[in-house]
Amino acid sequence: MAIFQIWEDGKYREVIQDSPQFKYKPKGYKFVNIQRLTYQQDHWMPPMLFNTGGKKYLMPSWTEVHPDTQLSDVRWERPKVKVKEPEMITKTFTSKSNPDITYEARRVTLPTGKYQYSCSCPGVWRAKDRKCLHIKD
Repeated sequence: MAIFQIWEDGKYREVIQDSPQFKYKPKGYKFVNIQRLTYQQDHWMPPMLFNTGGKKYLMPSWTEVHPDTQLSDVRWERPKVKVKEPEMITKTFTSKSNPDITYEARRVTLPTGKYQYSCSCPGVWRAKDRKCLHIKD
């Protein structure tokens, strides 16, 4: 069902049709303005219609709409979720016993704000809490 607003002879009137295509034959050569009534929903929540007190509202913005409005008359696009890239800080350490071996200690900041630590040295496997000297620094 579609709601159309027609401006003809300086007056507005509303026409409700089952089809979204509007069929109209004007009388003579008059100016006629025809618009389909649609409502734009700019909210992250999906739209819904709410009847109260004999009026119909578009929720969650509480916009008063035409009484015959359906959800097909509401334009809404699901907003894109902004994903933060995890921030990674890497430090490189050389082994004290063999200078040819290097270890990497990483601190990753997750989108939730928590930190995640990792290290490639064997001290991580030996420690009970999985934190070597490189992570504790």
